[in-house]
Amino acid sequence: MDRDQYLTDPEFSDIPIKELLSSERGLVFAEKIKEHHLASELALLDYLP
Repeated sequence: MDRDQYLTDPEFSDIPIKELLSSERGLVFAEKIKEHHLASELALLDYLP
């Protein structure tokens, strides 16, 4: 079995596709991105005179 077959075969999936694509999971990722972005913006303030 090649890599593409393995990744697309539901029997070998560790995390179900429905869970990966769920809106709840998307909200969690969005929140992490927002937190990282805010931390990045605050880090820039350390370099201002």
